[in-house]
Amino acid sequence: MSGSHLGVVINLILTTMVASLAQAVGGVKVEPSVGIIDVSHGMFFKVITRMSLII
Repeated sequence: MSGSHLGVVINLILTTMVASLAQAVGGVKVEPSVGIIDVSHGMFFKVITRMSLII
């Protein structure tokens, strides 16, 4: 239960971080910046993997 709960929380945080990152990069809206989201998704995935190793 707590494992899947953590996944949902991480997804929410990830989406928020990516969205604000996309806005920070030239103030683009989230919809047209799928490429930016794909790139940062990979970067954040590495960070999340490190974080989950610590936890």
